[in-house]
Parts: sequence; structure tokens; C-alpha cells
Amino acid sequence: MVGEKVGNHYIGIDIGGTKIAVTLIELDGNILHRIEFPSRPSAPPMEVLEEIAVAVDRLYEGNEVPPKDQAIAIGISCGGPLDPFRGIIGPRGYNPPNLFAWKEVPLTDFFEERFGLKAHVENDANNLALAELIFGGGKDYRTFAMLLVATGVGGGLVVDRHLDNGFSGNNSEFGHQRFLLRRAAQVRSMTLREVLAAPEVDVEEKRFLYAIGLANVINFFDPQYAVANHPLAAGHLEAIRRWVDERVVNPLFDRNNLVEGVTPQSDSAVDLSDPAGRFFDQVILLETDDPTVEEGDISLENLVSGKGVVARYLRVDSSDERKDSAKKIFAAAASGDPAARVAVDGTAFYVAMGLTNMRRILDVDPIFLCGGITYCANEVQRRYFFSQIEATLRQTFLRPDEVLHPIPTALKQSAGDLSTIAYWLI
Repeated sequence: MVGEKVGNHYIGIDIGGTKIAVTLIELDGNILHRIEFPSRPSAPPMEVLEEIAVAVDRLYEGNEVPPKDQAIAIGISCGGPLDPFRGIIGPRGYNPPNLFAWKEVPLTDFFEERFGLKAHVENDANNLALAELIFGGGKDYRTFAMLLVATGVGGGLVVDRHLDNGFSGNNSEFGHQRFLLRRAAQVRSMTLREVLAAPEVDVEEKRFLYAIGLANVINFFDPQYAVANHPLAAGHLEAIRRWVDERVVNPLFDRNNLVEGVTPQSDSAVDLSDPAGRFFDQVILLETDDPTVEEGDISLENLVSGKGVVARYLRVDSSDERKDSAKKIFAAAASGDPAARVAVDGTAFYVAMGLTNMRRILDVDPIFLCGGITYCANEVQRRYFFSQIEATLRQTFLRPDEVLHPIPTALKQSAGDLSTIAYWLI
């Protein structure tokens, strides 16, 4: 029987594409014991769940830890898509990218039945935002966002000290915001509002960029419905649906719920119809002289993730000793490597652009940054990187009346473990 419990610690489970960690954590965040092992992403999921359960049992064997009957609940982090409301990984057959066999996996049911404890699963980036709220700098704010930059790029949104995880539990996909990049002699950014008012932009391109803007808003909020009552959508809803469908990362969003006409009676609907609304303030077009990028419709993740940083660096590096990781590139930039400096300064620029859209679409401040964004090997490097972000925000993107505070996370190396139980500590 699963019910409310009084105890002195939690069980945390962090499921990743390469490793799984199980942890015993006290109520104040002190980690009592931890076991890590490979995740075997192609193995049958129920076999892996059994392996996790055995590892949890091992946490209590021969260690100076409280007895198992003093555990309060189980917290689980995993990459999406997932359904936190039903406790399912890979809902409707859509598995997480790095867990190939995980489709309709009844995660919380398995652990609740196995251990007789309540269990909750949440997207790993959402859990990190909760960890920032409980253990980090978020303690000082009621509302904030987090941008997680690592192998991929994601994030979380805390509103009034509660996690906002959207209609299906798959929102805050900030890394999948997209822009149209073009080569130019000078740098110039344009918001969606400016693009739609520009006489030099043809109607078809305006319609395409409007669709990108819609997809960005859907990726941020994970609504049940999206409303497109703008004149550009009239008579072209199917084309817009197709463009949006190709760019919305959440497979649970029903393209038929992108509608025009009357706004549906739903608490989960976004409306990209009013040109005066803040959604039209998102940066959607960038003209740049950056030699590390290619022209086209591109996501923030492709620009600033670990792989993105390496790819941009390799386009400008001609040395015999090329760097194969973002960490090496950041270190080389600090040592004066010109190609690495171009790549790192570009990373700061694109992070600033992404933060600007988060500020405007979400109407939120501050925004914490965590993950591989701290590729910097030391505090001097990190201060330089954040100063570049702040300078780009002031000089290129923010209006004089806008305020945005990008804050490096206060979470330590144990952030991933602590994030697993943050849901239970709110």
C-alpha cells in the first residue's frame, strides 16, 4: 500500500542515456550513498528497471545509512518525452532519443509496487530547475527560468515557487527555439513583429517565420491548443501546421490543435494572434558575419550545445591540433587561440539571443544558467564568458527599458542527484 510516510531520507534515481545513478539523500540534501552504472539504452526497459531496483537494495547493504523503512518517497529524473502525470516514459510510443527501447514504460508503478513508496518522475531539466529553487540561488525568487546547456539544451520554468511543466509535462524546450540566420556584412537582429512589418520581406517568408515563432511558443509552453488568428494564417493553416509540426519537439502536441477562429475553452492555450502581444517580440531573424555558422533555419541547441560549439569551431580552425570538445575549446580560448576565441564569443552571443527570447516569451527574470555552460575551467574564464553574455544583451538585443539578469547556477556537482528528489521538497 502506497501512502504518506514520515521518514528521514529519499531515494533518488537519475536515468540517462549513458549512465544511471541511484542515491540515498537526506532531507537537507546530504547524500548518504550513491551507486552508478551504465544505462544499456537498447536493453529491455523492464530488465533495466529490475537492475535499478537491485541497485537501490544494494544502497542499504553494509553501509551506515538509515533503514529502508525510513525512506519517504522515490524521485526520478529522465529525459523526455515522458508523462509525469501518469509516470510513463515514452508515452504513445515516443521514446527518449537516448533510450531507444523505452516506450510506454510504467516507471512509477514499477517502483511503487516494488518498494511500497510513492514515486514521481519528471523531466531532468525541469527537476534541475526545482533543485535550483530548493538548494540553489532560486531560493531568493518566486518565479524564474533555467537554461540548461550541455550535450543538449533544455530548461525549466518555476512560477510562484511551483514547477510549470505544461499540458503534457514536456514544456520548457528552450534549446529548440529557432531562428533564421543569414550572412551579412553587419550584425542585425529582427523580431517577429519587425519582420512582419518589413516591406522588403516577401509574404511567403513572413508566413514561414510566423510559423517558426508559433513553434517556439509551443516548445516553451507545451499548450493543449495554439491559436493562429493572424491574417498571414488565413487560408494557409495547413502549410503553417506543417512547418510548425516539423519544429515542435514534443511529439504529444496534436497538430490539429493548432487552430484559427475562436480560442478553445481551455486553460492550456497560447494565442499568437495579437501583433501587440509579447510573443511577437521574439528574435526570429539574425543577419550575421559570424564565420562559424551556416545560413538557414537553425535551433539554439545546434549553436550552443557541446556538439554545436565543436562544429562551429571546426569551421574556422585550420591548425593541426584541433580541439574535439567544448571544454578544450574554452580552455584554448583562454590561452589566446584565435579560432577558439571566435567560437566561444559566438557561443556567448547565441546564448544571449536565446535568453532574450526566454525573457520576452515567458515574461520572466532572472534566468539561471547551468550545465556545460560552465565549460570554463576556472572562475576567470567563467566571469569572462558571462561578461560577454551580459555585454551582448545590452548592446545587441535588449531594449533600454528591458531588464534581464542571467545568473550562473549555485548548484554544485551533485546537482543531478539532488534534482531527483526536489519535487518532494516543495
